[in-house]
Amino acid sequence: MINPQGSGMPPHPMDVGGVYDAALKFYRDHFVTLIGACTLITVPAALLTALAGPNAASFIAAIVVVLLPTVTVLVADQVITTGSATIGSTWRRLRGRFGVLAVTTLMLAGLLVAWAIAVVVGFALLFVPGLLATVGGSIYVVRWIFVLVVTAAEDERYGDALSRSSELVAGHWWRVLGILLLTSLVINTAEFALGGAVGALAAWAKVSADSFDRLVAIASAPILVLLLPLQASILTMLYYDQRVRREGTDIAAALDAIPLPQAGPQR
Repeated sequence: MINPQGSGMPPHPMDVGGVYDAALKFYRDHFVTLIGACTLITVPAALLTALAGPNAASFIAAIVVVLLPTVTVLVADQVITTGSATIGSTWRRLRGRFGVLAVTTLMLAGLLVAWAIAVVVGFALLFVPGLLATVGGSIYVVRWIFVLVVTAAEDERYGDALSRSSELVAGHWWRVLGILLLTSLVINTAEFALGGAVGALAAWAKVSADSFDRLVAIASAPILVLLLPLQASILTMLYYDQRVRREGTDIAAALDAIPLPQAGPQR
Protein backbone atom coordinates (compact mmCIF):
# COMPACT_ATOMS: atom_id res chain seq x y z
CA MET A 1 0.00 0.00 0.00
CA ILE A 2 1.57 3.27 -1.13
CA ASN A 3 1.36 6.35 0.99
CA PRO A 4 1.70 9.25 -1.50
CA GLN A 5 1.52 12.03 1.04
CA GLY A 6 4.40 14.23 2.05
CA SER A 7 6.97 15.58 -0.30
CA GLY A 8 5.76 16.44 -3.75
CA MET A 9 8.63 14.70 -5.55
CA PRO A 10 8.56 15.93 -9.16
CA PRO A 11 7.24 13.36 -11.64
CA HIS A 12 10.43 13.58 -13.66
CA PRO A 13 14.03 12.42 -13.26
CA MET A 14 16.37 14.34 -10.95
CA ASP A 15 19.70 15.74 -12.03
CA VAL A 16 22.89 14.85 -10.13
CA GLY A 17 22.43 17.73 -7.68
CA GLY A 18 18.85 16.66 -7.08
CA VAL A 19 19.92 13.11 -6.21
CA TYR A 20 22.41 14.43 -3.64
CA ASP A 21 19.92 16.94 -2.21
CA ALA A 22 17.31 14.21 -1.84
CA ALA A 23 19.81 11.85 -0.19
CA LEU A 24 21.01 14.48 2.29
CA LYS A 25 17.47 15.45 3.24
CA PHE A 26 16.41 11.82 3.63
CA TYR A 27 19.51 11.20 5.78
CA ARG A 28 18.76 14.22 7.94
CA ASP A 29 15.02 13.64 8.34
CA HIS A 30 15.44 9.96 9.26
CA PHE A 31 18.75 10.34 11.08
CA VAL A 32 17.60 8.84 14.40
CA THR A 33 16.14 5.72 12.77
CA LEU A 34 19.13 5.25 10.47
CA ILE A 35 21.78 5.76 13.14
CA GLY A 36 19.87 3.81 15.77
CA ALA A 37 19.39 0.76 13.56
CA CYS A 38 22.98 0.92 12.28
CA THR A 39 24.38 1.25 15.79
CA LEU A 40 22.81 -2.09 16.68
CA ILE A 41 25.09 -3.57 14.00
CA THR A 42 28.30 -1.61 14.41
CA VAL A 43 28.63 -1.69 18.20
CA PRO A 44 28.57 -5.52 18.45
CA ALA A 45 30.82 -5.68 15.38
CA ALA A 46 33.34 -3.33 16.98
CA LEU A 47 33.31 -5.34 20.21
CA LEU A 48 33.80 -8.60 18.29
CA THR A 49 36.69 -7.05 16.37
CA ALA A 50 38.29 -5.85 19.59
CA LEU A 51 37.95 -9.32 21.15
CA ALA A 52 38.85 -11.38 18.10
CA GLY A 53 41.71 -9.19 16.92
CA PRO A 54 42.81 -8.15 13.42
CA ASN A 55 42.49 -11.67 11.96
CA ALA A 56 38.70 -11.46 12.02
CA ALA A 57 38.49 -7.73 11.30
CA SER A 58 38.13 -8.06 7.51
CA PHE A 59 35.33 -10.62 7.75
CA ILE A 60 33.42 -8.57 10.32
CA ALA A 61 33.93 -5.38 8.31
CA ALA A 62 32.53 -7.07 5.20
CA ILE A 63 29.35 -8.00 7.08
CA VAL A 64 28.96 -4.44 8.34
CA VAL A 65 29.50 -2.94 4.87
CA VAL A 66 26.69 -5.14 3.53
CA LEU A 67 24.22 -4.66 6.39
CA LEU A 68 24.45 -0.89 6.89
CA PRO A 69 23.39 0.06 3.34
CA THR A 70 20.65 -2.57 3.52
CA VAL A 71 19.28 -0.91 6.66
CA THR A 72 19.12 2.41 4.79
CA VAL A 73 17.23 0.89 1.87
CA LEU A 74 14.74 -0.77 4.23
CA VAL A 75 14.09 2.55 6.00
CA ALA A 76 13.38 4.23 2.65
CA ASP A 77 11.12 1.38 1.57
CA GLN A 78 9.05 1.69 4.77
CA VAL A 79 8.75 5.46 4.37
CA ILE A 80 7.39 4.92 0.86
CA THR A 81 5.02 2.07 1.63
CA THR A 82 3.75 3.00 5.11
CA GLY A 83 4.77 6.65 5.61
CA SER A 84 7.08 5.99 8.57
CA ALA A 85 9.94 3.81 9.79
CA THR A 86 11.22 2.86 13.23
CA ILE A 87 14.29 1.04 14.49
CA GLY A 88 12.19 -1.95 15.51
CA SER A 89 10.30 -2.24 12.22
CA THR A 90 13.54 -1.91 10.27
CA TRP A 91 15.14 -4.73 12.22
CA ARG A 92 12.11 -6.96 11.73
CA ARG A 93 12.35 -6.47 7.99
CA LEU A 94 16.10 -7.04 8.03
CA ARG A 95 15.68 -10.32 9.92
CA GLY A 96 13.09 -11.45 7.39
CA ARG A 97 15.45 -10.85 4.48
CA PHE A 98 18.75 -11.78 6.12
CA GLY A 99 19.03 -15.24 4.60
CA VAL A 100 18.34 -14.04 1.07
CA LEU A 101 20.72 -11.09 1.50
CA ALA A 102 23.45 -13.40 2.80
CA VAL A 103 23.13 -15.77 -0.17
CA THR A 104 22.97 -12.85 -2.61
CA THR A 105 26.10 -11.36 -1.05
CA LEU A 106 27.92 -14.70 -1.41
CA MET A 107 26.77 -14.83 -5.04
CA LEU A 108 28.19 -11.35 -5.67
CA ALA A 109 31.43 -12.27 -3.89
CA GLY A 110 31.74 -15.34 -6.12
CA LEU A 111 31.22 -13.23 -9.24
CA LEU A 112 33.86 -10.75 -8.08
CA VAL A 113 36.34 -13.57 -7.41
CA ALA A 114 35.64 -15.01 -10.86
CA TRP A 115 36.24 -11.58 -12.38
CA ALA A 116 39.52 -11.19 -10.48
CA ILE A 117 40.69 -14.61 -11.69
CA ALA A 118 39.73 -13.75 -15.29
CA VAL A 119 41.70 -10.49 -15.10
CA VAL A 120 44.80 -12.22 -13.66
CA VAL A 121 44.68 -15.04 -16.22
CA GLY A 122 44.03 -12.56 -19.02
CA PHE A 123 47.06 -10.42 -18.20
CA ALA A 124 49.16 -13.56 -17.70
CA LEU A 125 48.33 -14.64 -21.24
CA LEU A 126 48.49 -11.28 -22.99
CA PHE A 127 47.72 -7.63 -22.33
CA VAL A 128 44.62 -7.46 -24.55
CA PRO A 129 42.71 -10.37 -22.91
CA GLY A 130 43.46 -8.89 -19.49
CA LEU A 131 42.24 -5.48 -20.61
CA LEU A 132 39.06 -6.99 -22.08
CA ALA A 133 38.40 -8.88 -18.84
CA THR A 134 38.91 -5.70 -16.81
CA VAL A 135 36.60 -3.59 -18.98
CA GLY A 136 33.97 -6.32 -19.27
CA GLY A 137 33.90 -6.89 -15.52
CA SER A 138 33.68 -3.16 -14.84
CA ILE A 139 30.62 -2.93 -17.07
CA TYR A 140 28.84 -5.61 -15.07
CA VAL A 141 29.91 -4.17 -11.69
CA VAL A 142 27.99 -0.99 -12.54
CA ARG A 143 25.06 -2.90 -14.05
CA TRP A 144 24.72 -4.93 -10.85
CA ILE A 145 25.21 -2.05 -8.42
CA PHE A 146 21.53 -2.19 -7.30
CA VAL A 147 21.44 -5.96 -6.64
CA LEU A 148 21.31 -5.71 -2.83
CA VAL A 149 18.95 -2.74 -3.08
CA VAL A 150 16.37 -4.60 -5.16
CA THR A 151 16.84 -7.68 -2.97
CA ALA A 152 15.95 -5.62 0.11
CA ALA A 153 13.31 -3.30 -1.36
CA GLU A 154 11.64 -5.47 -4.02
CA ASP A 155 12.42 -8.94 -2.65
CA GLU A 156 14.01 -9.92 -5.97
CA ARG A 157 16.31 -12.91 -5.61
CA TYR A 158 19.62 -14.05 -7.03
CA GLY A 159 19.50 -14.12 -10.85
CA ASP A 160 16.31 -12.07 -10.89
CA ALA A 161 18.04 -9.41 -8.79
CA LEU A 162 20.93 -9.30 -11.28
CA SER A 163 18.48 -8.88 -14.16
CA ARG A 164 16.45 -6.23 -12.32
CA SER A 165 19.54 -4.19 -11.50
CA SER A 166 20.75 -4.41 -15.11
CA GLU A 167 17.33 -3.26 -16.29
CA LEU A 168 17.43 -0.18 -14.06
CA VAL A 169 20.94 0.82 -15.19
CA ALA A 170 20.30 0.18 -18.91
CA GLY A 171 20.73 3.34 -20.96
CA HIS A 172 22.26 5.29 -18.06
CA TRP A 173 25.48 3.36 -17.43
CA TRP A 174 27.81 6.36 -17.65
CA ARG A 175 25.58 8.52 -15.46
CA VAL A 176 25.36 5.84 -12.77
CA LEU A 177 29.12 5.30 -12.92
CA GLY A 178 29.81 9.02 -12.56
CA ILE A 179 27.58 9.37 -9.49
CA LEU A 180 29.08 6.24 -7.92
CA LEU A 181 32.64 7.49 -8.44
CA LEU A 182 31.84 10.94 -7.07
CA THR A 183 30.11 9.44 -4.04
CA SER A 184 33.00 7.05 -3.40
CA LEU A 185 35.49 9.91 -3.61
CA VAL A 186 33.58 12.06 -1.12
CA ILE A 187 32.88 9.25 1.37
CA ASN A 188 36.39 7.77 1.19
CA THR A 189 37.96 11.20 1.67
CA ALA A 190 35.82 11.82 4.76
CA GLU A 191 36.54 8.33 6.10
CA PHE A 192 40.27 8.76 5.51
CA ALA A 193 40.30 12.12 7.27
CA LEU A 194 38.39 10.84 10.30
CA GLY A 195 40.39 7.60 10.44
CA GLY A 196 43.63 9.56 10.15
CA ALA A 197 42.60 11.74 13.07
CA VAL A 198 41.94 8.64 15.20
CA GLY A 199 45.29 7.13 14.17
CA ALA A 200 47.15 10.36 14.95
CA LEU A 201 45.54 10.53 18.37
CA ALA A 202 46.50 6.92 19.10
CA ALA A 203 50.07 7.56 17.95
CA TRP A 204 50.26 10.68 20.12
CA ALA A 205 49.08 8.62 23.10
CA LYS A 206 51.85 6.07 22.31
CA VAL A 207 49.64 3.00 22.60
CA SER A 208 51.10 -0.41 21.83
CA ALA A 209 50.76 -1.93 18.35
CA ASP A 210 48.15 -4.46 19.48
CA SER A 211 46.16 -1.83 21.38
CA PHE A 212 46.47 0.51 18.41
CA ASP A 213 44.70 -1.98 16.09
CA ARG A 214 41.93 -2.55 18.60
CA LEU A 215 41.50 1.18 19.24
CA VAL A 216 41.24 1.93 15.52
CA ALA A 217 38.71 -0.90 15.07
CA ILE A 218 36.51 0.44 17.88
CA ALA A 219 36.83 4.06 16.74
CA SER A 220 35.92 3.05 13.19
CA ALA A 221 32.44 2.00 14.35
CA PRO A 222 30.97 5.51 14.78
CA ILE A 223 32.67 6.60 11.54
CA LEU A 224 30.96 3.78 9.66
CA VAL A 225 27.65 4.53 11.38
CA LEU A 226 27.76 8.12 10.14
CA LEU A 227 29.19 7.66 6.65
CA LEU A 228 27.87 4.36 5.28
CA PRO A 229 24.17 5.25 5.76
CA LEU A 230 24.87 8.56 3.99
CA GLN A 231 26.55 6.72 1.12
CA ALA A 232 23.67 4.25 1.02
CA SER A 233 21.16 7.12 1.04
CA ILE A 234 22.73 8.42 -2.17
CA LEU A 235 22.61 4.95 -3.74
CA THR A 236 18.98 4.56 -2.61
CA MET A 237 17.90 7.88 -4.13
CA LEU A 238 19.80 7.00 -7.31
CA TYR A 239 17.90 3.69 -7.39
CA TYR A 240 14.54 5.42 -7.09
CA ASP A 241 15.57 8.03 -9.65
CA GLN A 242 16.39 5.23 -12.08
CA ARG A 243 12.97 3.75 -11.39
CA VAL A 244 11.38 7.09 -12.27
CA ARG A 245 13.36 7.10 -15.52
CA ARG A 246 12.28 3.55 -16.34
CA GLU A 247 8.74 3.46 -14.95
CA GLY A 248 7.55 7.05 -15.23
CA THR A 249 5.11 8.86 -12.98
CA ASP A 250 3.72 5.80 -11.18
CA ILE A 251 6.87 5.32 -9.14
CA ALA A 252 7.20 9.11 -8.78
CA ALA A 253 3.81 9.14 -7.05
CA ALA A 254 5.01 6.38 -4.72
CA LEU A 255 8.16 8.32 -3.93
CA ASP A 256 6.03 11.24 -2.83
CA ALA A 257 6.24 9.72 0.65
CA ILE A 258 9.93 10.61 0.92
CA PRO A 259 10.56 14.19 2.11
CA LEU A 260 12.57 15.76 -0.70
CA PRO A 261 13.62 19.35 -1.45
CA GLN A 262 10.63 21.47 -2.34
CA ALA A 263 10.45 23.67 -5.39
CA GLY A 264 10.06 27.41 -4.92
CA PRO A 265 6.61 29.05 -4.75
CA GLN A 266 4.76 29.02 -8.05
CA ARG A 267 3.55 32.23 -9.56
